[in-house]
Amino acid sequence: MKTIKVTSIVLLALLFTACNTEKKMADFVKPANIFSDNMVLQREKPINVWGVASPNSILKIQFNKQEKITSSNADSIWQISLDDEQAGGPFKLYIIGKDTVVYSNVLVGEVWICSGQSNMEMPLAGWGQINNFEQEIAEANYPNIRLRTIERLTSLTPQTSTAFKSWEECSSSTIADFSATAYFFGRKLYKELNVPIGLIHTSWGGTPVEAWTPTEFISRIDDIKPIISYDERTIDTTEKVKDDFKLKTEKWYKNQQSKLVEIENELPDMTAINIDDSDWDIISLPQPWEDVEGGLGYVDGVVWFRKTFKVNSHDLQNDEFEISLGYIHDKNKTYINGTFIGENITRWGSDITKYTIPKKVIKKGINTIAIKITNYGWIGGICRDKESLWVKNSKEFNIDLTGNWKYKMIFNFDELSEMPVSPLNSNEPAVLYNGMINPIISYTIGGCIWYQGEANADRPIQYRKLFPLMIESWRTKWNQGDFPFYFVQLANFMEQKAESQNSNWAALREAQSMTLSVSNTGQAVAIDIGDAGDIHPKNKQEVGRRLALNALNLSYGKDIVYSGPMYESMEIIGDTVKLKFTHIGGGLVVKDSEKLQSFSIAGEDKNFVWANTKIVGESVYVWSSKVKKPLSVRYGWADNPNCNLYNKYGLPASPFRTDSWKIKVE
Repeated sequence: MKTIKVTSIVLLALLFTACNTEKKMADFVKPANIFSDNMVLQREKPINVWGVASPNSILKIQFNKQEKITSSNADSIWQISLDDEQAGGPFKLYIIGKDTVVYSNVLVGEVWICSGQSNMEMPLAGWGQINNFEQEIAEANYPNIRLRTIERLTSLTPQTSTAFKSWEECSSSTIADFSATAYFFGRKLYKELNVPIGLIHTSWGGTPVEAWTPTEFISRIDDIKPIISYDERTIDTTEKVKDDFKLKTEKWYKNQQSKLVEIENELPDMTAINIDDSDWDIISLPQPWEDVEGGLGYVDGVVWFRKTFKVNSHDLQNDEFEISLGYIHDKNKTYINGTFIGENITRWGSDITKYTIPKKVIKKGINTIAIKITNYGWIGGICRDKESLWVKNSKEFNIDLTGNWKYKMIFNFDELSEMPVSPLNSNEPAVLYNGMINPIISYTIGGCIWYQGEANADRPIQYRKLFPLMIESWRTKWNQGDFPFYFVQLANFMEQKAESQNSNWAALREAQSMTLSVSNTGQAVAIDIGDAGDIHPKNKQEVGRRLALNALNLSYGKDIVYSGPMYESMEIIGDTVKLKFTHIGGGLVVKDSEKLQSFSIAGEDKNFVWANTKIVGESVYVWSSKVKKPLSVRYGWADNPNCNLYNKYGLPASPFRTDSWKIKVE
């Protein structure tokens, strides 16, 4: 961006004449900070340009062959819409007052908002390291794909500006930290459409859908109204809230620490090699302690973890070792054989915890690792990933630390009082909409892709209202019609169960599929590309591709199959249920097996059992000798089902149920 001094008396005269006004040219001009060099503007739609300038002053906008004049109001705000443009460039955008702001290397093409939680945030490299990431980064040289990431920001009030990375050309030097899902989506569009692609990435890991929804929309839902009412959310209130929260937190922390000291004074040395841990529980790591069936659950506090490993040689005692403990949430203090090794605080998505082990700490025979983990919110423990739990030296010694550990909770924070939650916490209603969506709400776009749902999985029934409401709110605020909105259904995750059971994740997937009743929406099913042990599956290439298939067909009119089979209707024929599907894409097929999996059937007792199945033409027949009078069939109704019903184009069927029985939410 350049600033050029305008001194032409002729230009001033023309401006005044054109506007037929006594207003003066703007002394200063400041466009909204979504605009920068290298940006992409949306093709074939009016292009909104806005910002602030001297109050009641004149500005002139030039782009390609267009030239328009506008003026700022008494509050310094100005906005204008340029006429539709065809894909192309590069161009320059001029915003002229007494000084001129110039944006260079501007393209016109397709612009997409890419939002959600950590699976959208997951970059090609760094904490995510998607499949084949090194090659993907090396080959990511697409100068006509442009990238922009919005920095994290929470706010109690709608913001008009926020922190951005500048628009950048997509290259191997710029893509590593960008959203992998967004990139693969954009890359597929670019290859198919051959027009510039602009990707605006705005996401925050672990956040619920209500955090991305404006306050006045959230207030429609009685059980999730914001802590502070819409009318009360002012700058003064924000500062007061910050101060009050700081005082409450300091008091809470002081009380907790005092109680923790009392408890620890009564405990044996938890780092000692010979401590009696025979009554400690067992956990398989890595995984959040919330995921342990019958274990800790969603609690915050202090937990000790212990594991032993064996060294067979005296020769190793003089070596220097390194220990890697994966991604720990939140704080840890680590000991080996009673010797303090290190401590740090990490959050989900931050760096792997690694420490150097001094010489002579590791001995021949049994060695003991003891870790004190303190979790202050959300998930806790050694959360992921399998490749990052080990002890190594510079030679060939390599001990895998995955698998069973012993653990013992010594202090649950909630036993005294719940930890204060800031109204500016990223999970609170509206705060991410205010900070990360509202500042770009006028930017002309082609559509939105969305990858979120994990943070709402414990409230799947409520999500039926919340998710469509968020889509409605964005479309209302953007005022660009019912623009396309394509989303990813929750992937398979957690341990596979031998029997058919209730599942919050299945119910959340159902809520997502129900959102397809909202106009101009599409769903990318990911039930076959998840990871039982990692909530962040690494095959983001296929996620991006499936999202792009929706866009190519529904938005751009390409004659392609974009969806796997979707349940349409059922017919009971004696003791058998006949299921019909849409989106059969050349025919129904079984993938990687001789028979279909994950179909269950139930009668009046609502007790689901695994069923026999048979594909006949465009239908699936389902039955079981245990159910003589079937009433319902469910497919993929589990956290991590083994789903293998596809169409011939390789797209998986979405999980579904034929009943509307009340489901148990756990």
